[in-house]
Amino acid sequence: MSNSKIIKLTSENTKRLRAVEIVPDKDGHLVVISGRNGQGKSSVLDSIAMALAGGDAIPPMPVRKGADKAKTVVELDDLIVTRTFTAAGGTSLKVTTRDGKPQLSPQAILDRLVGKLTFDPLDFARRGETAEGRRWQADTLRKLASLDFTKDDQEKAKAETERTAIGRDRDSFKNQRDACPAIKDAPKEEVSGAAILAEQQKASETNTANEKARQALASSEKVHTDGKALAAETKAKIVRLKEELRQQENQLKAIRESLLNGETVLIEMRQQVAALEDLDLEQFKTKLALVEDANKKVRQNKQHADLEAKHKAKAKAYDDLTRKIETIEEKKRTAIESAKMPVPGLAFTQLGGVSLNGIPFEQTSSAEQLRVSVAIGLCLNPTLKVLLIRDGSLLDDEAMLALAEMAKAADAQVWIERVSDDSKTAVIIEDGQVVEEAPEPQQKELV
Repeated sequence: MSNSKIIKLTSENTKRLRAVEIVPDKDGHLVVISGRNGQGKSSVLDSIAMALAGGDAIPPMPVRKGADKAKTVVELDDLIVTRTFTAAGGTSLKVTTRDGKPQLSPQAILDRLVGKLTFDPLDFARRGETAEGRRWQADTLRKLASLDFTKDDQEKAKAETERTAIGRDRDSFKNQRDACPAIKDAPKEEVSGAAILAEQQKASETNTANEKARQALASSEKVHTDGKALAAETKAKIVRLKEELRQQENQLKAIRESLLNGETVLIEMRQQVAALEDLDLEQFKTKLALVEDANKKVRQNKQHADLEAKHKAKAKAYDDLTRKIETIEEKKRTAIESAKMPVPGLAFTQLGGVSLNGIPFEQTSSAEQLRVSVAIGLCLNPTLKVLLIRDGSLLDDEAMLALAEMAKAADAQVWIERVSDDSKTAVIIEDGQVVEEAPEPQQKELV
């Protein structure tokens, strides 16, 4: 089916409608439904949406109050769509060819014909009022231009997350490296203090032996002094105790011999002790302190070098991911620049919305928004060239003329609801019925 349009609409008891039959002019491109508020003109467009889209397009009460059932027949170039409703909530759908042949899976057939903006193309422009709506506009345009950046955006998000983590590590290693500066006069390797400790141990043992010698001398001098005291005491006893003289003289003789031998030993010990020299233990502490200071510098330089290497590795990884992200963005820019847009000048903003000739779409004029919205609606409807515009009263004469020109250029059919319309070709709805229908071909003044 190519460029299919509605050639006849019949609707009975649908919402506010009683019975209407509308046959658009074959050469016309605008079908203007006019009338006062509350007379049923919105129900005309609703009946088309309900018949073709079904599902959410069907309101809770599709049947006119007081009626038992409603029926809408939409005749297309190649198909006839019949949708019925009952006041009890029942509904049925039948799709046949023009010669009456029933079609299987009728709703699936209609779903393939009907685009997302078929029943409200200006919804595309209204969505720009919120950030979420602007993202929806961009997603719709990307799908229309076959620009699927899902994988690219996922890859970019993954790279950005990884880059952020690596950036934290890079900065951490840099801070640690800066807090651990390299030392110019430090030796390249640590020096062992074991030899100094061994020398210190040997010196300590020498000092211990010297101390023992001094203690032995002191002990011998004490013994010698005590011997002198004992000799004096013994002499006194000899004086007092002459009767024990012989025994004491023998003892005295032995003691004197012992003292004589002890004197010789004492002289030798005094000479040996006098020749002893204590070693300076402080020198070893100084040497060990120097070694530890040098080793500390070596360790700090090694730590600095390790942190420098880690920082460089993280910095390189960060730069690599930055280039990867830039490559993804360049790929997307190239794809967008080469994509075929519904209207020249359409592009995507950095904030996730849509722009027209470099201006955010929501800031463009009403005429430009109308032109873009209708163009996108028609592109999304490659087979069923039918659009429904419900708030047509907001369009001035210039916008209506532009709408007619776009519809004619696309060989499309636009059904538009307006509270009042000066066109003689407008279909007037009053109390749910057509009360005036121009005999002249529709859209004669509006192309």
